[in-house]
Amino acid sequence: YMPLWHDKRWKNMEKTQRDSKFEILRIICMLMIVAHHLSCHGGYIFDSISAVNRGFIDALIVGGKIGVNVFVLISGYFLCCSKFKLSKLIKLLCEIFFYSFFIYIIFVAAGQVQFSVKDFFYSMFPTSSNAYWFMTCYVIMYILSPFINKMINSLTKKEHLLLIGFLLLLQTLFPVVGFSYLSNVAWFITLYIIAGYLRLHPSKYTETKWISIVLFCVSFVAIITFNVFLKISRWGAAGIVCLICSIAMFNMFKNIKKPIHSSFINIISSATLGVYLVHDNNYIRPWLWQTFLKCPQMAEQWFYPLFALGAILGVFAVCVLIDLFRIYVIEKPFFKVSNKIVFKIKTKIANKKRIVEETNMFDAENKADDAPQNNSSNED
Repeated sequence: YMPLWHDKRWKNMEKTQRDSKFEILRIICMLMIVAHHLSCHGGYIFDSISAVNRGFIDALIVGGKIGVNVFVLISGYFLCCSKFKLSKLIKLLCEIFFYSFFIYIIFVAAGQVQFSVKDFFYSMFPTSSNAYWFMTCYVIMYILSPFINKMINSLTKKEHLLLIGFLLLLQTLFPVVGFSYLSNVAWFITLYIIAGYLRLHPSKYTETKWISIVLFCVSFVAIITFNVFLKISRWGAAGIVCLICSIAMFNMFKNIKKPIHSSFINIISSATLGVYLVHDNNYIRPWLWQTFLKCPQMAEQWFYPLFALGAILGVFAVCVLIDLFRIYVIEKPFFKVSNKIVFKIKTKIANKKRIVEETNMFDAENKADDAPQNNSSNED
């Protein structure tokens, strides 16, 4: 078979302007993730919180699970038809290192955290130390993406669907009855394979907008009902209803026929990963929600829902500004210089290789020219 990334249609697609509808979806997902973190890391004392505020907190917590699923679905949808790029992996690891290391240094310098060799080491290697669980899973998924792509591109539509069914059986139905076999990495790979199916095998059921809207509304109401009113918490990222809601939400935006092109939205979206790396850092997290924003105290007030919405938008906006500063002041100049250095090194290596090849060819030609003269002298 011929991989899709060798097809001219995909190459031409990459050259077209990025459709901002997926960037809007990324922004919404990150806002949902921030809301989830406000809910689960706020340090609330529920005995002193009103039923309305408690219900609002419980409603916010479900957004993070859906947001994570959709974020991975977006990545899988595009990565399944693209090449693995080492430069992209390096840039991603550099971004993770930047926030992990320098936030730790800032907190140590400010006297908020006591220095230790162990924490220093973990801050330098955040992916391997699982400082950000999402990023650890995402990096592993990205490294495995070339192999996953070869597999799913070689499968028939029926085989692809059977694979998805088997993976979902392991990770959604079995855990409900007490059996849990796989990890977050396996769930990310499952979402990747599902996204690949949506990309490679479109059908009227996945391409029809109203079907996605109905599925999203029904599943979202079901999740809210179980989480807020029935207090059933078994609705994590791998929950089947949560998965249906995530796929439906993804398809709602994917099936928008008219393309949306907005440089402003694309710029904001480029900083969404930075929003996560800043606000959910191990040292930022307790300070942000409990010390700075005082969520436990604010949850006792009648206006807490308004405060929570303002806090979510405010945290998102501040983190976007921080990451845009990093991108345009640090990342872009750094990689511009490093790319020039790499280019010069590659040029020198290529020139040396060319000189060696030309020298070898010249020597070979000289030997060929000398050979007849030696034969004639022997005859004399």
